[in-house]
Amino acid sequence: MPHISSSKDRMNVNPTTLFDDMPISVTQKIVFAICFVLNMFDGMDVVIVSYSASGIMADLGLRYGQMGLVFSAGLIGMALGGLVLGFYADKIGRRKLILGGLALIATGVFLGGQSQNIQQLGATRILAGIGIGGLLASVTAMTAEYAPKRARNTIVMLITAGYPLGALTTGLVVAIVMPTFGWRLTMAAAGVLTAAMIPLCLLLLPESLSFLAGKDKALAVKKINTILGKMHHPLIGSIASAFYQTHTGINVTDLLKSRFRIISIGLWGGLFFTFMTMYYLLSWIPKIAIDSGLSSDKAIIAGAVFSGGGFLGVWAVGAFANRYGYIRSIIGYCVIAFMTMIVYSVYRGELILVLLIAMIMGFTVQGAVGAFYGAAAKVYPAHMKSTGIGWTIGVGRMGAIAGPFLGGYLLAMDLKLVVNFAIFGAIMLIAAIIIYPLRYYVDEDMFGHAATTKPDNPD
Repeated sequence: MPHISSSKDRMNVNPTTLFDDMPISVTQKIVFAICFVLNMFDGMDVVIVSYSASGIMADLGLRYGQMGLVFSAGLIGMALGGLVLGFYADKIGRRKLILGGLALIATGVFLGGQSQNIQQLGATRILAGIGIGGLLASVTAMTAEYAPKRARNTIVMLITAGYPLGALTTGLVVAIVMPTFGWRLTMAAAGVLTAAMIPLCLLLLPESLSFLAGKDKALAVKKINTILGKMHHPLIGSIASAFYQTHTGINVTDLLKSRFRIISIGLWGGLFFTFMTMYYLLSWIPKIAIDSGLSSDKAIIAGAVFSGGGFLGVWAVGAFANRYGYIRSIIGYCVIAFMTMIVYSVYRGELILVLLIAMIMGFTVQGAVGAFYGAAAKVYPAHMKSTGIGWTIGVGRMGAIAGPFLGGYLLAMDLKLVVNFAIFGAIMLIAAIIIYPLRYYVDEDMFGHAATTKPDNPD
């Protein structure tokens, strides 16, 4: 039966603040859980090629430079997905983009396991990457929009931590199954598991309330109340006119207007360089470890430990951001990452200490990436959130494309590992310098005022 507004319904409600004063419902927890698992599958689908690199290179006869191109192909797709699909999520809805992204990822990863040459493998990585790029933007936006303001930083970071946890789990599983089943069956199984998430999302994942309110004014209240009713939350009678004054169609140029210009350019540039280092490490750590004398299973474990550190680093961002702000947290992560990378490149002692250093390296590098996601989710309003996050991730992926390719080129030159790591560690310092001015626009200032409201026009 359609809902009929009553005097008990809340009037002039802003969907972006709807959950702020209410307890977290079972439906919201389901949304967060699904988004966490989706990020885990993203982590799995991204790193499975890294963990398979040694087998792929031997099977297809690839050299370092060619394998670097394969890594970069997936990241090209991720950049395209973040730039293009992130924009369409604000047009057609987060839920549809998530479902479409899952279909692309599952197809690309499954077919990647059937590849017979570098061209086929590269094409399947681009396809999967497009899905991953679009999915990441939509999942982050969906999480931020269903989370109450009081816990938003923490929840967004917890969900983002699914990405490195997925990479960690994949590494541990691959170390066990790949010696027996090979890289082809391993990738095919990953594709099937990803496809299994589609019916789960169809059944359990609702659409964003902010998207519903901004897309269809005539039916918005009815659609929102259908979801609120399932959550056992009070229904609404009308949507605040102020919401519609800001919830208008946008394009990328809006991200570069007025107060968003410095914010957008800073986030894009900072994540560009952070992604360069992160994907160099994600792509090449297992292969570097093998070339340094570790067995293939221990090398995969080294990569998994790096991802495990990333899980802890992203998880910790919520606490750091609440205390210091996102930008200050990123700067701290970047500086410590530089120092840790230098230590990792020169230390040749006990394996347990090597793994510990790799974990700290993952903690800082991937933690910084998680903080960038959180900053973008915080600073952009609902009507441009997916576009803002998508372009932040998409432009950042340009650096991710360059990282593995540059890493493969440096490895082919037979440079000492300390030189390679010094180069990519310095890149982390560049990221810190770029985002330093954003602390006044994203973080809380020293007097407790929201930094994003302090300067209306930071031109």
